[in-house]
Amino acid sequence: MAISHVASGAAPTPVASGNLEAAYPGGGSTPQINDIAVLDAYARDNVPISLPGDWSIKSAGNNGAASRLTVAWKRFAEGDVDTSVLLTHAAGGTLYARVHVFRGVITTGDPWEAVAGPNGAAAADPQTLTPASLETVTPGAGLVLVGGLADDAATASNHFAITNAQGLEWAELEDMETTVGIDLACSTYFALKASAGVQAGPTISVDPTAAAVGQSWMGALTPQATPPARGSLSLLGVGR
Repeated sequence: MAISHVASGAAPTPVASGNLEAAYPGGGSTPQINDIAVLDAYARDNVPISLPGDWSIKSAGNNGAASRLTVAWKRFAEGDVDTSVLLTHAAGGTLYARVHVFRGVITTGDPWEAVAGPNGAAAADPQTLTPASLETVTPGAGLVLVGGLADDAATASNHFAITNAQGLEWAELEDMETTVGIDLACSTYFALKASAGVQAGPTISVDPTAAAVGQSWMGALTPQATPPARGSLSLLGVGR
């Protein structure tokens, strides 16, 4: 079963300080049992976030005093009734986060078979964000790519764009550009990697209003095993 992006929750308004609530997709895109939710959170501080007990933080790191990228996940289970997740964030600076839901991922254990980052980028204008390479072990892994930019905006920044895809077809899931007074921006992408092996980090480019630091991260979700086709040979002789 190929991994697919089901939907993303509605983009919340960044908060200047304190807690933030990020919605799950709803309606026809409501998550199903064993779907995996991925949360990307970016903050203009070094303050760790905390999440409810059914969430696990996979990666988190700082780049200087005012850039922190966090990636977390949860697997939806029978009886889940929540429609959002609360990020507890003690004071600090501006915080933004969004939930993206994926289907076709393994249904037990840690869904990530490899991660790289967060990787920091020194202040630049224009800015390029490139995570380190990673190595997948399963054909058909689903790659999630996240970029965050600490932009002290005097005007709105330009949109993010992948300028070196490293041989993959990336779908843009999110492009939250800076607006005046928000001072951060975030982007998320998804791609399937047909074969197992080393994957170089793609390049995300963005033009901030002034030189700004940023961070990037890439992770590989493990797909569910594909069941054998009917009528195929097996060690038990089924289908012979």
